[in-house]
Amino acid sequence: MESEKGIVKLSRKQLYNDIWEMSVAGVARKYNLNYAKLIETCRVSDIPFPSSGYWTRRNCGKDVSSEIILLSGAGDEIVELLTNDSVVKRLRKNNNANDMSIEQGNEDKSPNMIDTYDDSVIQSQVLSFLSKEERIKVLAVACNLKIEGNNRLHKALTQYKKKIADYNEQLKKAQSQRYYNPRYNKPANEPSFFSEVSDEGTKRLMGILDALYKAIEKLGGTVNEDLSIKLNDDVVRLRVAESKDKIKHELTKQEAQELLKYQDELKRHSWASKPQIRQYDHVFNGRLRIVFGEKSYIRDSEKEKLEDRLGDIANEKDTCKICVWSFGHPGEK
Repeated sequence: MESEKGIVKLSRKQLYNDIWEMSVAGVARKYNLNYAKLIETCRVSDIPFPSSGYWTRRNCGKDVSSEIILLSGAGDEIVELLTNDSVVKRLRKNNNANDMSIEQGNEDKSPNMIDTYDDSVIQSQVLSFLSKEERIKVLAVACNLKIEGNNRLHKALTQYKKKIADYNEQLKKAQSQRYYNPRYNKPANEPSFFSEVSDEGTKRLMGILDALYKAIEKLGGTVNEDLSIKLNDDVVRLRVAESKDKIKHELTKQEAQELLKYQDELKRHSWASKPQIRQYDHVFNGRLRIVFGEKSYIRDSEKEKLEDRLGDIANEKDTCKICVWSFGHPGEK
């Protein structure tokens, strides 16, 4: 596979093999492609793909060998596929070029991004179910998303931070009790939205979500107390998480003492009880991800952080439900 920024290049044979191995939807997720546009590309490039019932019958153990359609034609011919985030990057590039022209005194260039969109971008796969005017509105907001430094956090995030602080205070009081047991004495209603993230990761996500929530409100949406997002009667729930690394556990001072005590007792009694000490620790590694709805997600990559992909978040397939659900969405493929 060859790739450029925003473009995936596959041979017809490789794309065919991927599709019959993992489905069209699986290929779309793997390469960050739009499902409908991928279907269209397959038809134009004469690449056969399974019917919707193929995977159901195959997963039920039925013989589907007769349904497999062989690839015809040159298998090494290259197919170029635009990723879901390529449009945002191209629009930002155009916008930066316009800003530079204005700074250099060329007043003929408009500072408004909406005026700079070319048809090849507007008619791309991103938000293809919307009208041109609706796509322009959403893309304009997406391309201008940025973290606003020291500005006040969105009120929903501010209230949630207070919930966390209040709960931690209750937990501290409970833990100070003589017979505290986390299973029975832990305070109720623990805020869980950031429970899978380190303190440092939480600070980053606060800034990212602040920018996202303010953009959603510009598009007519609202943010709920639980940090889900609503537009009209439709709600999309987010989940945030941070990956962990598995590392060898280093004995604490207390564990070392317990181990020495066990070894001493073992010399005197064969029935001595060995302390339970874990072999590995799982520690946060700073790689964040945001999950939209049930399936879609966006995460830190080796080359880009989430902070650099705010526009991609606003155009993530399930996030489109947040931004433009009132315009109608074709549904999860």
